[in-house]
Amino acid sequence: MGILISSHKLEDIEEICERVLFLESGLLTFQKVGKDSHNFLFEIAFSSATDRDIFITKQEFGDIVQEEGLRITMSGNIQNSELFKFFNENSIKVVDFETKKETLKDIYLNRSK
Repeated sequence: MGILISSHKLEDIEEICERVLFLESGLLTFQKVGKDSHNFLFEIAFSSATDRDIFITKQEFGDIVQEEGLRITMSGNIQNSELFKFFNENSIKVVDFETKKETLKDIYLNRSK
């Protein structure tokens, strides 16, 4: 059995629902099943445009959701160690690196850009 809940409070939806669907004009545009099926957001600042460009063209870890100067934000379900291994193997210099769990609000805002 299912219940349709329409709400602007995505934090509440994330807390009570095990399955979430985003509909746009009647079409399914996103589906998340399970409370533990989170991706992570990685905010990465590179030391140069060359390092940033190498990462963007070679990486296959996730989706780049924002680019701003030498900083990118990427969504994916990977371990930090995999990214650092990639940086090392490709001689990419990183000056700042942050990881956080991606929320429904993050997903919604990134999809509506």
